[in-house]
Amino acid sequence: MDGAVVAGAATLIAVDVADNKLEKAKLFWATHTINSTITDPVAEVQRITGRGAVGAFDLVGIPAVTQEVVDIARPGEGLCCTGILDPTATVPILIGAGKCFRDVDMGSTTPKHDIPLHANLYLQGRFRLDELISKEVAVDEIDAGCDALHDPAVTRVVITGGLG
Repeated sequence: MDGAVVAGAATLIAVDVADNKLEKAKLFWATHTINSTITDPVAEVQRITGRGAVGAFDLVGIPAVTQEVVDIARPGEGLCCTGILDPTATVPILIGAGKCFRDVDMGSTTPKHDIPLHANLYLQGRFRLDELISKEVAVDEIDAGCDALHDPAVTRVVITGGLG
């Protein structure tokens, strides 16, 4: 969401099934949060925006979520899928709906340009990276770090050191 704020977005809507993750999204500039187990996210985004989202992102790669992102995106705008979608899964996209679909592979970055840019934004306090980290592990603790990711309260595990 930091990137959306840097790009000038004023309305940022986070959708998740976990309330703790929605609370965390508020740290990252979310102006609205939707728990999709309680509220239909497509209808709620329509209500909030009046026309759908200018940009919509699927961060999980579950076909039902990808379909919701397709439906949330405003006609004439785009959606990005950063989650790993099962290559055998299908998601119907209406041709002629004027939606631009983009698959983001490993961040789709240009490291020589993007890493210095993102580092600079972090140093300016415009990218909140520290708040993303829930747990730090050493190399020999990778299995425990992977196990920790099953805890809904954990957002990111980072390898910060050599052998513990």
